[in-house]
Amino acid sequence: MWYILIIVLFLLASYLIARALLLNDLFKRKKPSDHRELLDGYDYRDIEFKNKQGKTLRGRFIKAKENPDNKTLLVLHERLGSRLTIIDQIKFFVDN
Repeated sequence: MWYILIIVLFLLASYLIARALLLNDLFKRKKPSDHRELLDGYDYRDIEFKNKQGKTLRGRFIKAKENPDNKTLLVLHERLGSRLTIIDQIKFFVDN
């Protein structure tokens, strides 16, 4: 019966260590505003709005070079992700 306690303690310790490492990584990330040079040459502005729960959502509105139909494309990154991981895809849609 003691081995079940050891397994549970091991799993709990593993979870807590992984959680601590994840949070540590989140605090080390640079803020998106620190990467403005990636969008040099693009017409963009920072935007923010609140959701129903009152949390502030932040992003960037990047104007397409040619947009005769005046369409807008929303591009979202994964949870706990960064828009920096998809900057190349964003540039593709803005340029084409």
